[in-house]
Amino acid sequence: MKYDFWIEPTTQCNLKCKMCTLGHENSVMSEKLQNIVAQYAHKACKNMHLYLRGEPLLAGLKWFSNFFKLNNDGDVYYKVITNGMLLDQSFAHLFSQYNVDLIFSIDSADPSTFSRIRRGASLDTIEFSLKLAHEMGIKTSIYCTVQKYNVESFKDILNFAISHNVHSVGLGFVVEPRSCSFTWTPQIVQSFLEFPSQLQGAGLSSCGLPQFIPGHKLTNGKYYRFDEPTQLSCDQCRRTLCVTSSGEVSVCFKLPRIIGNLEKISLAELLKSEKLRCLQMKINSDNPPDMCKVCTWSGYGLTSLPGWRMSSASFNHHTL
Repeated sequence: MKYDFWIEPTTQCNLKCKMCTLGHENSVMSEKLQNIVAQYAHKACKNMHLYLRGEPLLAGLKWFSNFFKLNNDGDVYYKVITNGMLLDQSFAHLFSQYNVDLIFSIDSADPSTFSRIRRGASLDTIEFSLKLAHEMGIKTSIYCTVQKYNVESFKDILNFAISHNVHSVGLGFVVEPRSCSFTWTPQIVQSFLEFPSQLQGAGLSSCGLPQFIPGHKLTNGKYYRFDEPTQLSCDQCRRTLCVTSSGEVSVCFKLPRIIGNLEKISLAELLKSEKLRCLQMKINSDNPPDMCKVCTWSGYGLTSLPGWRMSSASFNHHTL
């Protein structure tokens, strides 16, 4: 079986984004762990996503060069998710050599809104990075995190993507922290539901869309909760492996349930472990972990998805 690997090069970050709840640490994946990942990736990896926490490029050019050499067997497809502030000629040249796709985290096409969300970032610098990537033949995508600061204008990212030769666009929305979540209205729900067809109409593909929008009820007019979480079969936990910079392994980047550490146990042993089997069963049970109960990414993949669908819970208009 081929897995999607999510690898964390580093926990360091150069920004202080409004919606980030992860905090900043100072860990970089060691060469020993890179070798351990490479040994298994040759046999069982389909897609390699270089991002969990932090800004990946802070791991350094040498880190990426070594990682690509260890894993370069011609069958691994790389995606690096970046805030775009650190891309330079050296990084761009390296990424072009190994057919790396770059996914830029851009939450607004408006400079002031962008700077308000991505504190410490500059949209001008991101635009330079997009231009550099295009000139080097690197396929680029944009991922937009919708929150209260950009919910009225998130669709503007489509025109921005077209003007910067971007290949695909993805969307997610903030649930936590509540200070950044937005009030769902029928109009906003409709905007989300229309987005996939507008994406297609613009000639762009998807680099990630939630598969459903749950029913919502406003609470105190400030945020929403799930009325009736719809139990869906989650196959992500069966085909995804997330490895942190310290070697901890989980089955979902949204669910911090550690099944082992590669410093202490081999990946082959982990995949056969009772702990993994029990977690997969728990996730797909009638009483999954709390994080899974509010997950909109069941069956998630960074490939083009057919669009969103409403859950069985209906949108509650009476609380608007």
